[in-house]
Amino acid sequence: MITLKFSIAFIIAVILLILRQEIWVVIAALSIVTPIIFKFTPHIIFRSFYKGALGYSTIHLIIVVWLIISFGEALYRSGYLAQFVESVEGLFKDLRVAFVIPSMIIGLLPMPSGAMLSAPLAEEIGRKMSLSAEDLTFFNYWFRHIWEYTWPLYPGLILTSAITGIPIWKVGIHQLPMVIISAATGFFILFWRLPFFSLSNGESVNRKEKFMKFLMVLWPIYLIILLVLVIRIDLVIGLAIVLVTLFVSKRFSLPDIGGSLRKGLSWKIFLILVFVMIFKKELQLSGVLNHLPDEMVGWGLSPLIPIILIPFLIGFLTGVNSAYIGVAFPVLLGFLGNNLNYVFIGYVSGFMGILLSPAHLCLAVTKTYFRADTIKLYRILLPSVIALYSLFWLYMGFVRFVV
Repeated sequence: MITLKFSIAFIIAVILLILRQEIWVVIAALSIVTPIIFKFTPHIIFRSFYKGALGYSTIHLIIVVWLIISFGEALYRSGYLAQFVESVEGLFKDLRVAFVIPSMIIGLLPMPSGAMLSAPLAEEIGRKMSLSAEDLTFFNYWFRHIWEYTWPLYPGLILTSAITGIPIWKVGIHQLPMVIISAATGFFILFWRLPFFSLSNGESVNRKEKFMKFLMVLWPIYLIILLVLVIRIDLVIGLAIVLVTLFVSKRFSLPDIGGSLRKGLSWKIFLILVFVMIFKKELQLSGVLNHLPDEMVGWGLSPLIPIILIPFLIGFLTGVNSAYIGVAFPVLLGFLGNNLNYVFIGYVSGFMGILLSPAHLCLAVTKTYFRADTIKLYRILLPSVIALYSLFWLYMGFVRFVV
């Protein structure tokens, strides 16, 4: 049974996480154990490791993440992080709100490992609040992903529209309440876990001046959005242009340039990226994921069961939004039809799997960046996701009752 075999892989991943293994070790184990469980041919294994480790998409991803980390270090060395904190703390009496603003802004920029882009900004404020590595990781990760249910630039939403034939604006508007629920859940946890913190000491603040400074300080982010989303330049080229512009505008010395670029060379993060891509290739080339929906649908269960379980399982195993939609939704199309509520349930269920997945690049690289403890992080993340999913079902029940 394919479902049973995937469950074994799922259990192995959970055990390794409980044993506090590094994320790259967990994903490496999945990429080794899965071919054994499913008895992949040597040809598939070789091609998966070769393409996963040396393929264009992997090399491109490694360069992107290297540039993102280097960009964060350059922002720190240039003084922009300090200026950002100074401006944003004047906008909000409660620094906890200012702490998550960078993640929310960067969340509008769809990119691999996007949480890494906001990590240095969040870290700069987090230091003033003496936050733990786990809190830094969780809140940066959480608020980075509140937009994916409705923001039309995310591949998941585009794929959903293409597969179901429902206009993307309809899907986005129907799923908009989940953005509100996700943000509200995040802020509740933020205010519950962290005490009130302010640096203003009751002094009067010119908020208009602070707001203008806040807008000006974020010009590197605006430039990335302009180049990547508007002009549609390749992400590597766009990041390189912004990085060089930053070096030139702030007159970086050669040692500072070298220091910024060396900061991005993290072998643990690179191993995470490589093994995630290898695991992804194994699942793609073997085609086993394509049989999982057929097997569960064949059990004759209520349509809601496969609509919930299949996207969740694929989302957890791959950590990729477009993967669970691209694999599960075509097979579930007979159940989904044009029913926006069913589509919503499948989309959110899969995304819950992604939020918990050790293979999710945003989670893996930011955890490594902040050096967070896996168990401590999941003690925050798991109940938060359960709470979010519970609130989603409460909302769905309310809508069904009212409608």
